[in-house]
Amino acid sequence: MRTSNYGAARGVLGFAEIMLWCGIGLGVIIAVVAGGAASRGFGSSGLLAALPGITISVVSFIGVVLTQMGKATVDTADYNYQMLRVARQQLAVSQKALSAANRQLQKATLRLSGNSAARHMRSHGRPRAAMVHRPKIHPQTRHQKTPRMIHSNLRQSSDQPYSGGMNKLPTERLGRATFQHITPRRAVRPTERELRWMKHLERHGPQSSELLYERTRDTHRSKDQALRDLQKLRAGGYLTLPKQQRATERAEFNPYIYDLTRQAKDHLSGLGVAEPTIRPVGHWWHAYIVSAVTGSLDILSARRGHTYIPAHTILARTAADVPIPVGSQRLIPDQVFAMRYPEGYRALLLEVDRGTEPLQSSAARKSLARSIDLYTKMLETDAHRRHYGLTATTLVLWVFSNPIRLARFQELVVSRSGKHAGRFLSKVLPEQLTWKTLCQMHENPWASGAGEIAVGL
Repeated sequence: MRTSNYGAARGVLGFAEIMLWCGIGLGVIIAVVAGGAASRGFGSSGLLAALPGITISVVSFIGVVLTQMGKATVDTADYNYQMLRVARQQLAVSQKALSAANRQLQKATLRLSGNSAARHMRSHGRPRAAMVHRPKIHPQTRHQKTPRMIHSNLRQSSDQPYSGGMNKLPTERLGRATFQHITPRRAVRPTERELRWMKHLERHGPQSSELLYERTRDTHRSKDQALRDLQKLRAGGYLTLPKQQRATERAEFNPYIYDLTRQAKDHLSGLGVAEPTIRPVGHWWHAYIVSAVTGSLDILSARRGHTYIPAHTILARTAADVPIPVGSQRLIPDQVFAMRYPEGYRALLLEVDRGTEPLQSSAARKSLARSIDLYTKMLETDAHRRHYGLTATTLVLWVFSNPIRLARFQELVVSRSGKHAGRFLSKVLPEQLTWKTLCQMHENPWASGAGEIAVGL
């Protein structure tokens, strides 16, 4: 249901537009009647007699244009109001989650400090008869932490897994090392399972530890062991943690996002299994969302008995590049892939919208409407078929971070793409890109631009 804060303005402008249209009709009638009467009575003076009616029609038409511009301004203000309301709701939810997380963190810190002190007393207990000199502590500083206590607390978040003893430090439930540092390890050789992880990263791009665990869960069900093995690959120089993932709220509670290092790529080349894959490019978070969508779809499709065909396999058919020439312009999808089903193939072009582009723009810049026009022209001319050598049906997938933009997108598709509206499929991204939420997104049906509901991929 559409909500608006500008109902009065819309009503006034609508009434004014109706009256102005009536003025246009009235002016035309006056011009015709007066001009005809004058021509019959006075010969060539008919145009002069019709001039007042023509003037009324022209002025009324200008008024219609200004009224429609006013309605467009009201629509823009209403859209901004709805965006602000959604942002406020998300901010309130984030603040509640942050408060709850802070309380949990404080409780965990207190428990961890108590356990550390108890272990120290058991390991380094002193004889009862021994006399120990205790310095006097001023009452006002009795409860203040000393530098040594602070250093001890900081070490509780260390990188090393805990295996007993005071020199080994505990890890959290996810088994993650510290983000900033991990002790290097030599002579690390990736196993067959770890090579599957590296190939998955090579194909799709950065992936979270959750998705990497799910990639090999068919043969290795221990999640703790998977997280330890990811740490081992990182310590061995095969995996890295992109620093951009820390630029999120409460990043320490999120699964780590891994990517390949140069050493890992050289290792795959040395084994003869490296491929010229097409990974998403551009802004890091944009590329990660694309890789999370395609990576989770690859894993889920394999469990369903379907086959995910990556971009480099498609491009090898005609030795083409990703950009599709459409007239004098080039169309560059965020990712290209295909699916093989028991009944046939389907080619897919993926676009991810994070709300960084305008819906429409009169300037020569990228906008949602301009992209729809370019894809529509591509479908009309079959430019993608000639460029990629495709014979299967091609669909354009559009995923949005904001449901309001998705609704506007569907309106633009209906008004701009015509008979090709059914080839545009859209969905909303989940707020958290976890394995569970991504699976739910893939399981839910897609909405086509023609107002139909399409089955999942």
